[in-house]
This record gives sequence, C-alpha cells and structure tokens, in this order.
Amino acid sequence: MALRIRLISSSLAVLGLALVVVGSASQSSGASRDAPQQAASADSGSVTVPIVDAPRRPSVINYVSLDQRLRELMREQAMVGLAVGVVEDGQIRFLKGYGETTAGGDPVTPETVFRWASLSKGVAGELIAKLAAQGRLSLEDPIARYSYSLRLPGGAEQRATVGDLLSHQLGLFAHANDSKLEDGQDPHASDEIYVVLRGRARLVAATGEAEVRPGSVVFVPAGEEHSFTDVTEDLSVLVVFGPGA
Repeated sequence: MALRIRLISSSLAVLGLALVVVGSASQSSGASRDAPQQAASADSGSVTVPIVDAPRRPSVINYVSLDQRLRELMREQAMVGLAVGVVEDGQIRFLKGYGETTAGGDPVTPETVFRWASLSKGVAGELIAKLAAQGRLSLEDPIARYSYSLRLPGGAEQRATVGDLLSHQLGLFAHANDSKLEDGQDPHASDEIYVVLRGRARLVAATGEAEVRPGSVVFVPAGEEHSFTDVTEDLSVLVVFGPGA
C-alpha cells in the first residue's frame, strides 16, 4: 500500500507525522503478541485500517497501549492533528490518524496527505547507505559526480563528499523556498517579480538564466517553470505576485 505524506499546516496548529520502523528479533515482556487489525475504539475523526494478511511474527509492541497513549496526547490543548505509522518486520502494523488537519478542519485519517518534512532525511540517508553497502556508490564520492547543478564557493562541490552532504556539513541554507509550500501560492499561476534582498544564486527559467545578487530584480511571466539553483549565500527574496496575462 502507498503512504502519501504531506503536512497540511496552520500557524495555530500542532501537527505531526511519525513513522516508526521496528525489526523484532525478540519479544518484549508485556507486549501484545498479535497486532490488532482494528483499534478497540476510535476517537472522532480517527480511523485505523486493517493492514496485511500475510503471516507475521509476534509483535514486540503493544498497539492497544500505543493507541491509548496517543489519544491521551491528543487531549493536550496544543495538539490539533497527528498521524502515526509503525512498520514492524517490513510490514505496516499500525496506521492511524488523530485529531484534525487544522483547528476545525477535516479529521486526520490514514488517507490524509502529509508533507515529508525532515522524515525525508532519514529515508534518503538509509537508501544511500544501502547503495553504498552494495558498492554502487561511496560516501567518499564527490557530490559533483551526482549533482550537475549544485555549485559551491571555490568549486567545493568537487571536494565535498556524499557523506558531507548527508551530515549537513556543506553550509547550504535551511528551509529553501518553504514559503512556496506553506503560503498556498502557486508560483507558476501568476506573474512574479523577484527582488533579491541578500544572498547569491542563479535563477534558471525556460527562457534563460541569470546570476542574482542583492539588488537584482527579475520578472518571470505566469506559467514559466523556474527555480533558484547554485545558491552560494543564504538567499532572502521579496516576491511580488500579479495576475497572469
């Protein structure tokens, strides 16, 4: 089954998604021997779905207790919505939503789409480690071997390694273009004017590309694909949106 992940957020809401991966080599005392196909009871807006029917080993997790603890957590005033998935022995054993996507919004269910956010870091790191173990790449490889658009000051992309990238040692600016995801504005549905307040990068569009620096003003018409690449200094940009032609 596919797990789609996107965070529907609100400035007043506390939402989250947890994905727990468990490999059960031994049993834990007091743990449930069989994961429940359906939780004993569900809060309003919470749904637990039956998972796989394939034979499974006894669980090391008491899912009834886990469900109770999560429902207690949702009673805290700051909590609005939460989704939890547990993968045990390669199978999804627990998948449930709690609360709402925003205060007063739709209930969180197993079908709610969340943004990956920082969960993607662990997934990417695990997959790259597997490729390294298979000899298909090395953590000591320069990142320029795999990324043709990333440029670092002084050509450092030729020296910085895959391991440096995974351990956050390159100095890349954080949360790039997060506002594009959170403010609900489609960056290609309207004309845009970018005013660069600080930082240096390259803006690449379908009709051309340009180096940008503090004071640069760039117009991109509606519908034209574009992106900032080769960011060598933290970028702060004022964006003005207008109706398309």
